[in-house]
Parts: sequence; C-alpha cells; structure tokens
Amino acid sequence: MVSTLEIGKFHAREKLLICNQCGACCGSDELSVLVPDGCNFGFDVIEYIGRAMFLRCRNEREIQAELSEKNIVISIRGIGNLARKFVVYLATVHRGASDALKSLLAKNGGYILHLDGTCEGDSPHLTCALDSLSEIVLGSIKAPSESAKDTIPLLRRMQQDYGTPIAIVRDMGQGLAGAVRDVFPGLPEFICHFHFLRDIGNDLLATEYAGLRKAIKPHRHAVIQLSKELKRTIELASDLSDELRLCKAQPDKIFSLSLHPKVFTYALVLWIQDAQSELDGYGFPFDRAHLHAFNRLKRAHRLLNHYKVEQACPQFARLKRILQEAAQDSTLLHAVAIVQERVQVFERLRTAMRIAQPDGKDGLNCSGDNTDIKTIKEKVSKFRHDKDLIAAAKEVPIYQKLIEQIDKFWDKLFADPITVHTSHGEMTVQPQRTNNILEQFFRRFKRRNRRKGGMTSMTKFLKATIADSPITVNLENKEYLDAILAGEPTLAAKFAKIDASLIREKLNNKDLHRVPLKMKKIMRSQNFLETLLQNAPSLAAQ
Repeated sequence: MVSTLEIGKFHAREKLLICNQCGACCGSDELSVLVPDGCNFGFDVIEYIGRAMFLRCRNEREIQAELSEKNIVISIRGIGNLARKFVVYLATVHRGASDALKSLLAKNGGYILHLDGTCEGDSPHLTCALDSLSEIVLGSIKAPSESAKDTIPLLRRMQQDYGTPIAIVRDMGQGLAGAVRDVFPGLPEFICHFHFLRDIGNDLLATEYAGLRKAIKPHRHAVIQLSKELKRTIELASDLSDELRLCKAQPDKIFSLSLHPKVFTYALVLWIQDAQSELDGYGFPFDRAHLHAFNRLKRAHRLLNHYKVEQACPQFARLKRILQEAAQDSTLLHAVAIVQERVQVFERLRTAMRIAQPDGKDGLNCSGDNTDIKTIKEKVSKFRHDKDLIAAAKEVPIYQKLIEQIDKFWDKLFADPITVHTSHGEMTVQPQRTNNILEQFFRRFKRRNRRKGGMTSMTKFLKATIADSPITVNLENKEYLDAILAGEPTLAAKFAKIDASLIREKLNNKDLHRVPLKMKKIMRSQNFLETLLQNAPSLAAQ
C-alpha cells in the first residue's frame, strides 16, 4: 500500500522483468518516480514533512493532523523517520550540486567562510560552515569537540566542493585556528570582534564579578523574601489588592494615588528587583545584572533616608534595614569598587571597537555599526597605547594580559579589505567583522526546534539530530533552490533521481552507534554479561 499527496492511498502492484542473458532487473519507471523503493510513502510526502518540520517548525503531531486532512494516514514515528530521510535526501542532492553551487558562489567573487559551533550540556558540537556573501550553509558536522582533528574533515570537504574561500571568519578557539592553518595555510583570517571583546571582558571581569555576585546574594535574597511576604499580605486584604489591581491596569495611577504604605513598599521592592530591565541583551560581560542590582539598592537607600518609617508598615522599616545593611557591607563595597574599575577599562575598549554598544537595539544580533575598519583600528590603537593603561598593566597582571591579547590578534582583527573578481568585474569586499551571521543562524535553528519539540534544553535535540540538518534552512533561498534542482520542478522530483539504496545505507550508518531497541531490554537485565559468557561455546572459563 502506497500513499502520495497527488494520488492518495493505493495498492501498487509492480511487475519485475529480468534479462535471461545478463540478469538485469527492470521495474516500473512510473512507480519509481512516485515512491522510493521499499517505502510506503511518496517523495511528495517526504518533501511535505521535511518542509513542515524544518521550515514551518511543525512538530510530529501537527504534521500528522495536517496529513490526515489530505487523506494520508501515518504514525508519529513514521513522520520522524521520513523527516530524517528528508535530511539525508537533501544532503545527497546538496553534495551532488556542488558544481552548480560553486558557480553560484563565483558570482560574488567566491565565498567568505564563517566557522562556528554550538553545543549544550554533554551534547556533541554541531559545527557549521556558512558563506556570508550568499548566506548559504555550505556544510556541517557533528563531532565530540571543536578540535582541529574534528574540524579538518569539514574544511577538506569545503575545499573539495567549493574551492579555497576568499577569507575565513572565526572565533578565537584554538581548535578552529589549527584546522584553518592545516587546510588553508596563509588564507586571510578574521577574528570575530564580538567574540574577541567578549573574551577580553570575561578575562577582565569574571573572577571579580563572581565575588560581587556572592557578596550581593544575601541582600537580594532578603529583598525577594520581603517581596513574597508583601505579595501574600496584599492578596489577603481586599482593599490593598484592589489598589494594586488598579495600579496594574492603569500604571500611571501609581504616581497620583495616595498609596497604602504596604502597596508603596511593594512597588519599591519590585523596582529594586527589576534591575534586569537595564540590560541590553548582549549577555555577560556586556550586561552586568548584579552591578545594576547593587546600584538600585544604593539609589533606593539614598532616597529612602529622607522618609520616616511608617509604624503601620513594618515591611517599610524592614526594607530600610535591608538597604542599610547593603550600604554598609564592606565585602560588597570592595567587590563593587574593583568591578567598576575594570568595567571602565572594558567600556573604553568597547567604545573603541564600536560594537555591542550600550542601549543598542539589536542585542545579540548586533554586527557593529558602520564605522569603517580604519577608524576602528585607530581608536583601538589609541586605547592600546594609553599611558594610564600601560602604567596599570605593570601592577595588575590582568591588564597586561589584555594588552597581549590585542597584540596577538591585531592582524586578524584589522585585516585589509579583499579585492575579488566577479562576473560584473573587480570589486572590494570587507568581510563582516563579526561571526554574528552564524550566531543568528544557531539561535534561529535552536528556536525553531524548541518550537517544534518544546524543549528548553537543546541537549537532547543536538544528540539526536542528523549532522546535515542545518542545510534545510537554505531552502528559503531561491537562488540555492534553483541551483540544486537543476531544472527539476520540485524536490520530490529531484529525490526520485537518487538511488534509494544509497539513502538507506546512509541512514543505517547514522544508527551504527545505537543499541537496537529490541536488544536493550535483554542487555539491561541482571547478570547479562555472566549469562552471555556461560552460553558462549567458543570461550573456556579460566
């Protein structure tokens, strides 16, 4: 029984003709265009499932419901299997179209290879290679790490399929650096400015910031406990809960109402807790939530000193005590002083590099402003040779390390623009100074699969996914799709040209590391090894 979107469900009977002389076996050409050999669902169903899952982010149950409306009955597990088959088919078509893709890249004068990887928990590293000029994912691998040994096969494949890139943009990882040196020696390399600045910030701030986080923890905890207590108290009093409800519905009322002391105190506590609102979305070390939290404690303490304690609201008095204790905590104040000093140095470099600027609207999608690379280079040079920084570096080793890092990566941070030859003539290309295009890709890739699978953690997904899954996003690129289809009307028609046995072999290779499901139960039984050895006729006990 075979099911296709075009025909529906039907009983397919195939007559095989065998040549008596050479033994060649011939089947139905018409049937082979509709459905893979040995499969019950047509190529069009495979394409529908692949697009629904990887482009429209539908999960298995949603796809099952959609197909049911099209009179296609399929199990949840069957959808998962066909989705994996879709990725393997697409990867096979992708590799087979390397010449067409190479011609497509040549229109831009070649390709600029962005390399980066992602992992979560104990999942393997998913490393991707993407061309920033065409925004096409050229390949990906799933490996235990981002070491040179694990990354070199990906770069070898890029070289074989698409030739040598114009340049490479990567992070500061030693594994990627070693792989690039091995496969593309002497090729222009660019270090991602965002990664560089983030690593510098971590070196400058991480240790001292951990001390600040530890010192402020009891004070923040006290504020949170007070917030919970006030919330319960207000909820139990109808007049207070009505007042708070009015403030929530019409926030401006909070400035004009004569608030009850408990509601007033609750509003103050919520403001202190809302330090996250001052963050810009870049993550640490650009965003420093605990430092903002301290500043709010300090500001509230300074302002509330002018107010007398309301006897009717012991929580107000308690809040003032919490703020007073934070303001007089010598350990906290010392940690804050050191962090603030280092933040000033970090912010000067951040300003010079013109990236991840405070109050920026793009968050992690920031690729830096449009300041030309020459101006940025001059400003960073001025920062690097600042007399105060050099003097501080003689006494504080971390500042000396900062200077050494700038010197070490200088050539890769500020490489000159590259001249390339395109079909439209000679042009100058300045590679993107961040690896943000791949960072955005990974965030979008994860978000889609969280939507599909409902998983906060991606560890399980990254363990289960096929390494070639990232290339599915290329299907949104019309030029890419035209290149791989090579005149065929649909992906289904293109898949039909591929030998089904080749796909089965690739799928089976993916599962070599898995224990067969039916074997798991017996292998997990007690004394499995001892029982197995007793029944091994060729082994003699010593």
